[in-house]
Amino acid sequence: MSTNPDQTAIPLKLYKEGTADPQWCPGCGDFAALSVYTEALRDLTNPELFNKPSWEAYRSVKPIDTPDGYCQKTFIGVAPHTIVTDGGIGCMGQFPQYVNTNAVKMPHGRLLPFAAGLNAMRPDLTIFGVGGDGDAFAIGAAHMINFPGWGLNITYLVANNRVYGLTKGQTAPGSPRGMVTKGTPYGAPRYPLNFARIAVSCGWTFIGRIAVCGKTKDGFDTKRQAVEVMKKALVHRGPSIIIDESECPTYNKEMTPEYLREHVMPVEALGAHDPTDENAAYRLAGLEEKEGNIIPTGVYYHIERETFHERLDIIEPLLIAGRNREEAEKLLTMFA
Repeated sequence: MSTNPDQTAIPLKLYKEGTADPQWCPGCGDFAALSVYTEALRDLTNPELFNKPSWEAYRSVKPIDTPDGYCQKTFIGVAPHTIVTDGGIGCMGQFPQYVNTNAVKMPHGRLLPFAAGLNAMRPDLTIFGVGGDGDAFAIGAAHMINFPGWGLNITYLVANNRVYGLTKGQTAPGSPRGMVTKGTPYGAPRYPLNFARIAVSCGWTFIGRIAVCGKTKDGFDTKRQAVEVMKKALVHRGPSIIIDESECPTYNKEMTPEYLREHVMPVEALGAHDPTDENAAYRLAGLEEKEGNIIPTGVYYHIERETFHERLDIIEPLLIAGRNREEAEKLLTMFA
């Protein structure tokens, strides 16, 4: 994915100014995920949008051509004031205070409902949600399942460290069967959820999987891939989800960086993969269980589908289905 030449001058510190210092355990995979997010934002930043109203960054205003088929033809870039970082629960949910964007922190399992309402009325914003696997696939599972059907434009990063790190190491939806924790001293009796397969079946139109663990013995750069997957998800017009296989050095002693480097493999190395093929994405998501714990990373699934705003003919924030701005504002006031 190429970037505007002017974007190369955007420093990373732009997205770190005035933020708190991350308070994660040493070696936590969340540090890597935060770095991936900020690097992706840096690469997508368009300096021409600085100090301009966010609706001038709305995706249908100034169409430009972008490569690879992943960037939408209407994507013109981001700037800090056009981005909302929406944090859920879990150690990963602390993201909003560690990045220089608009920020919000939601209660347990309620990240997506807030993001849905915000995007419905403010399509000019780039909305990024981030939380743990329990937030997404346990207490928030009903929202995760129903959300993609709305066709809203949100990117959701879910950390799967396979344990509840924030609440002292209990089993989580992604915990492998037999995992020993304080709550399961004889080993977890249940099989883990397959997050990517659930995402495929629920209708997420972009599904990616990353595992940031440095370079593998074959020279595969996991971070570089993760940044590219993140960029593709952020510019995708529709519901995007990324599963981040992330280590928890405090409570999960099995999924270490060394383990990940031994088992991670880019999707491309497994043969031809058609990301528009739902069945192919479903099969890819099952390889970890069937093929010696292979963890395929990259883009699993990517299709184009009519969005919420296209369906309602929303061509500019507040201008809905032919109403003028005054009429739209009166309508919104009714529900204020």
